[in-house]
Amino acid sequence: MTFLLTFNATTPALNLAQTVQATDVTGGNSFGDLTPTADPNRFTLSVRVPGRDTALVILQPDVTLANLPDSVEFRGFVEIEITTRTFQGQTFDVLLTPEHRGTFLPNNFSFVPPPLPVANNNGRDFDQLIVALPTATGSALFRLPSPVRDLKPLIDNTNPIPFPGRPLPSLPEVLPGPVPPGPVPPIAGAVADPELRATLARLQDGLSLMARTIDSLSGETAGADSFVSPEP
Repeated sequence: MTFLLTFNATTPALNLAQTVQATDVTGGNSFGDLTPTADPNRFTLSVRVPGRDTALVILQPDVTLANLPDSVEFRGFVEIEITTRTFQGQTFDVLLTPEHRGTFLPNNFSFVPPPLPVANNNGRDFDQLIVALPTATGSALFRLPSPVRDLKPLIDNTNPIPFPGRPLPSLPEVLPGPVPPGPVPPIAGAVADPELRATLARLQDGLSLMARTIDSLSGETAGADSFVSPEP
């Protein structure tokens, strides 16, 4: 998994020119620097760790600097999150053991390698003070969530788009039955034209016959079982 560590400096601010960062995943130290962000008090570091394996991350003053102040202090807190894309809702258990380390150097310490053979480390016998730091939960076991977030629906239908102009008429829940036969409304000018009047009368008789036939077929269908006849 790939983890993102975010170092948040409070007071005093973190000066990258005075620090050195080391990461040990495979048994050897890999030196580098933290990555600045838009916030001058926040710095990040990406660390990739194999499953069921361990990693060591160290941030300390760069004691190789000739102009390093006698006292360098870092104060703040560190955040951790997973950046590897995984399945939504997945969680991963990690053990975190933050520590505060202090290294004591001899007064006559020099970074120039001593001549061989080394008798008694030539003043390179360092002492360290290690103190465990509490976590936000008081536990070393953390369950980190997957970085995949819930996807929003492509179409949000909670607020329907208003239809421009007049609203659409609502459809009835039950469709009306057959329309009973009735007289055809007269057309303007039909009374004055005998031929048109006769045509309308024949049309009215035909429509009345069709309406009665449809009504009769609907009644027979409702009272009989539905089947498909094998004969044409």
